[in-house]
Order: sequence, then C-alpha cells, then structure tokens
Amino acid sequence: MSEHVFDDSIITWHRLGDFEHLHYSILALDENSRIADVLFKFAANERIVLHRHKAHNNTFVVQGEHRLYKPDGSLKEVRAVGSMTSSAPGYRASSRGRRRSGCHHSVQHSRRWRTL
Repeated sequence: MSEHVFDDSIITWHRLGDFEHLHYSILALDENSRIADVLFKFAANERIVLHRHKAHNNTFVVQGEHRLYKPDGSLKEVRAVGSMTSSAPGYRASSRGRRRSGCHHSVQHSRRWRTL
C-alpha cells in the first residue's frame, strides 16, 4: 500500500493564539446546529498545552499520528492516520503532539458559540 501525503498548501492556516506549533482552518460553521468543522495542524515532534475539551468532538486523523499525553508527560495514546474518535465534553485532560511528518486532523465541535 502506498503512502499518500495530504497537500495542505492551498489551505489558509491561522496560528492559535501564542501556540507556535498549533494551526487551524475553519472549514464550516453551522449556526443553527451550533457545529464547527475545523482542521488542525500540529508541528512534528512538538506538544501543545495540556487541555480539556468543553464540547463534543469527532476527530479524524488525516495525516501522521495524533499522539496524546497524560498530565505527567507519559504517552497515553497514539491515533493512526485514518482513525476516527468521538469524545464527550470534559474528556480527560491531555496534551497533544505528532511524530515524524506530523499530524493533520479534522475535528467537528458541537458547542454553543457567540456570533461576533
């Protein structure tokens, strides 16, 4: 089986706050259902801040490995390319990162948001 590389060159990426290793692109917002479809990109061999999700998540790994770490820094889980997970709000805190060529993953967040 040949390995395919996800070409993200035409995607407009935005850095999330002061997190140098985390970028996102909003794909769709459904105000009636209050659902956001977002693509995230993590830099290879880096971790982001420990966090807890406040909204339901459906996550699909597009490229690389999605690595989750426990609060003590030990590896908790590795999600391979093509894997899909669904997590309820308040899911245990973890930090995330990627190895090798990194990770792109698509996330669908179901949550209330305010229109600015």
